[in-house]
Amino acid sequence: PGFQKAVRAKMQANIKEWRLKKQKKSA
Repeated sequence: PGFQKAVRAKMQANIKEWRLKKQKKSA
């Protein structure tokens, strides 16, 4: 369970960064 939690947190962090990068490119 701990491993899955870490993977999910990492994925969410990556998505957050990707969205921020996309917003910066759009703006």
